[in-house]
Amino acid sequence: MKARSSFSLTALSLFMTLALAQGEALLNLTKGDTWEYLVTVEAPHGASMPAGKGITIKKTPDGVRASFKKSRVYAGKTKPKADRGELDTFQMVRAGKIVEFEFSDFQKDAIYALGSKDTTKKESPVLLLNQPLLVYSKANKPGDKWEIKSGDGKSSPLFTRKFRIFGEEEVTVPAGAFKAVRIVMTGFSGQTEIKRTVWFAKGTGFVKEEKTYYSNSKRLINQTMELTKLTKG
Repeated sequence: MKARSSFSLTALSLFMTLALAQGEALLNLTKGDTWEYLVTVEAPHGASMPAGKGITIKKTPDGVRASFKKSRVYAGKTKPKADRGELDTFQMVRAGKIVEFEFSDFQKDAIYALGSKDTTKKESPVLLLNQPLLVYSKANKPGDKWEIKSGDGKSSPLFTRKFRIFGEEEVTVPAGAFKAVRIVMTGFSGQTEIKRTVWFAKGTGFVKEEKTYYSNSKRLINQTMELTKLTKG
């Protein structure tokens, strides 16, 4: 009887641990949460590079490299358009100025991308997809693949994105070492091919991102973002 009781208690403890783990949200957001990143942009000679306060530009054997700081600040839920519901809104800040708004839907067990707004251009419109773009879900397993087509090219952007999950791995960035899921996204913007890889750490957020632009299989620009500091709001 004692052995059975011990087994039952162990099984119950394991069940409760799994239940609690399954109940944890991918990321708990609080207004004011701030992720600070170091951004590095590499491009061939003659390419147009970011300009402005706080940007360091150096020549390299293959071209030119720019580096600067950028922050992602959670602004809470907002309505980017009158005819759409509230979305999780992030401010992308550089040199103290908001350069872009990102609109997402962070659910307890999944993350969806919805659109953005470029604030560096006058009268730039809010660009929202006509359906949520799944970025990652708790249900995903290493090797999972999916493709999403969205937009009509008129009222919303038209594009196709392919996703692949590579599972959890250890990633070291200036903010420290994290166990993060690697997610690879590929697609086209006009004639330009884009490959974007992000590393998402549960409970922390996006700790690293690499984005590469290609034309006719030739690399044009490579951009890397690495987390340097996370401040909870």
